[in-house]
Amino acid sequence: MQKGYFFPTLILVLTVLISCSGPKHYLIKENALNERQNNKTKATVVFIRLQSGFGGTHDVAVYDGDKLIGILSDSGYFTYETSPGEHLFASYSRTLDFLKAEIAAGKTYYVQASHQDRVLALASKIIAVKKGSDIMNELDQILPSLNNTELTELGRELYKVHNEPNGKFIIDDRAAFFTYRIDYDQARAQWLQKSKTVQKAELQPEDGL
Repeated sequence: MQKGYFFPTLILVLTVLISCSGPKHYLIKENALNERQNNKTKATVVFIRLQSGFGGTHDVAVYDGDKLIGILSDSGYFTYETSPGEHLFASYSRTLDFLKAEIAAGKTYYVQASHQDRVLALASKIIAVKKGSDIMNELDQILPSLNNTELTELGRELYKVHNEPNGKFIIDDRAAFFTYRIDYDQARAQWLQKSKTVQKAELQPEDGL
């Protein structure tokens, strides 16, 4: 390995190892998806994560607007009931990604979030599970294998959006050498601007079951 790449790579490896260790930010509970029934006055969104192994070691936090609503471990899920209408969901794993949604009462929707390992960078991704997609067609096989993940108080404190005089920030201090301060409003504004030219499939009312 060339000297110019050794130390940055070493720092990245140490950061990943340390950020993956330490107190748990979530609890694993019994999978209860087969017992769930649609709420007639609310829309239900099931957030799922299919990753396992090394790529699954990083938590993925999920938001509705700037409200922290859950966390996804490797091969995990959580269920979120909310008001019907327009929402902007977000996932965080070192960076933020966003998903526009319009959801209806009495239906259940599925959203997939994941952690992305890139060269000298970590990122998150959140996408709609569209009706007729491969994942939607395989849900009966996928869902029973997922862990029901629930935020702990430690996780809520770590991943919540902090309201400060100069803006809203996610302050992530798990890494060995860095504290990440993610400007939530700036990231959202940049994504919304980019979404005008780069199309991303949205979660639509007809995607619900």
